[in-house]
Amino acid sequence: MTHPFTRNLGLLTVNESIITKAKNRSLTVTWLILLAVLALWTLWIGNLVIG
Repeated sequence: MTHPFTRNLGLLTVNESIITKAKNRSLTVTWLILLAVLALWTLWIGNLVIG
């Protein structure tokens, strides 16, 4: 039988790691979106210059 406080601390740690992973994932997604937009923008500018 674990102490309630210890169990809560464990849950808190798990939650924090989940939140950190979620933050990292959202950051990665943001970067991917930025890169995609940049690539599309570059292609568009290239088409304007060439066209």
